[in-house]
Amino acid sequence: MREVIAELKTNKLLRFQSLIFFLLSLSFIVTNGLRSCWWGECGLYVGQWHMHDAFWHISLVKSAFSSFPFSHPFFAGENVFGYNYFIDLILFALTKIGLEPFFAFFRFLPMVISFLYIFMAIKFSRLYFKTSTQINSIIFFLFFGSSLSYLATLYAGNTFFYSSMRGFPVVTSIQPGMMFLNLQFALSLALILATLILFKTSTKYLSVLWLTILMFSISGLKFYGGIVLSMILGGMILIRIFKKDHVSLRLVQIVAIVGGDLLARSLFYSRSGGDGFPFA
Repeated sequence: MREVIAELKTNKLLRFQSLIFFLLSLSFIVTNGLRSCWWGECGLYVGQWHMHDAFWHISLVKSAFSSFPFSHPFFAGENVFGYNYFIDLILFALTKIGLEPFFAFFRFLPMVISFLYIFMAIKFSRLYFKTSTQINSIIFFLFFGSSLSYLATLYAGNTFFYSSMRGFPVVTSIQPGMMFLNLQFALSLALILATLILFKTSTKYLSVLWLTILMFSISGLKFYGGIVLSMILGGMILIRIFKKDHVSLRLVQIVAIVGGDLLARSLFYSRSGGDGFPFA
């Protein structure tokens, strides 16, 4: 915490990038879930990017978790299976401490995740890079990185239409600056950075427990997030084994990674008496 605050105090460009990212990322979600009036009619405003996902998640929070197995909110008599509902369990827990579902989904959790991502991004950058130039460069890509294809759209058609800033789905829509188009994706990014920080800094066996928890959480949020993180950590572990760096710990870490991922799959992506499809 102290090193992150110290870096923000001394690095003006980092402060500027962090502020822009905070405002930009939240702008895609916090305006939703509010009562608004359009063309003489008033009601609850939910924009097109959140029209499907928001109502699905809030329906789960409001109705699915009141019984076990969890009932499907849209199909009577069916249960929820083969779905990464970990973010919905978090939202459900927040409602149990008094937060209203729309407020928790559209404002509280996004603000918490945004602060967490900024903190993890700065900590990660300071850990893996040394100079201010390096830190600011990696922060730029962690906050605003994309294929930059919208520049080609702007050049060819003098518009952002059907680029990363307009239209969904498109190739560059899900990038860090627009991560709140998908709440699970946003939280998984912060936790992936936390995992890489943990892997770099800790050589104690107690860290294996945290590694298992983080791996379970990321796989429970996004199936492919767990796959990507497993590949990254697998490569890093192999390099350290070849260097004979805490070999026994690395072997235990492999067990933790596989165990956390399998636990998440068995809980979120399977069905009693059959196999669940991970992208259902």
